[in-house]
Amino acid sequence: MKKFTHTKAPANGKRPRVDSIKIKHIFDDSPHTDWLGTFTNQADPDDIKRHAVIPWKPGDSDTMDFFVPGNSLDSHKRSLAKMGYSKGEADRLARSYVRQDYERMKALDNEEFCMIGIQAEARVSYDEGQGNRRLEWFTSSGLWGIESDSGPDYLADVERQELANLKGHLERFNIDTSDFEAKAPQPDGDVDELEYH
Repeated sequence: MKKFTHTKAPANGKRPRVDSIKIKHIFDDSPHTDWLGTFTNQADPDDIKRHAVIPWKPGDSDTMDFFVPGNSLDSHKRSLAKMGYSKGEADRLARSYVRQDYERMKALDNEEFCMIGIQAEARVSYDEGQGNRRLEWFTSSGLWGIESDSGPDYLADVERQELANLKGHLERFNIDTSDFEAKAPQPDGDVDELEYH
């Protein structure tokens, strides 16, 4: 039976090195937006009477007639009642929350913002001999379902987390990360360019 061993270090004793690092903002072409709500052609007549669903302008969002919020009017009311709000105040706030979700979904449908993923990527190389280097790309796990118009502080925080994730990933593969911070871009939360799959 063949014996498997761990990969040995290169003959020249040098570990693979990080050549470059970048932060990628990637267009999320199949985002999960159920938490906001869904458009539908079917709605319960009682929900319509209670304004638990919002009529959607025909012709928009593939001609769907109604918007059903991800968190129902009743669910909001129950949560607000538990927090001590009066029945009238809970009803007013619940309706405003449903309306906010509707406006946000409408903005997404009108492409006023989009959902993105953030990922850090490193180009790594190692010496194959005779002046040749082999290139490999490593990426962080990535975080998806981020609203593109999120605040720069939040986006920069996600970028920092993805860089830390990438560094740990590289170290698991025994890649030299001694100059990782020098090569990594500064997280700035600026979504100026999107990549597409």
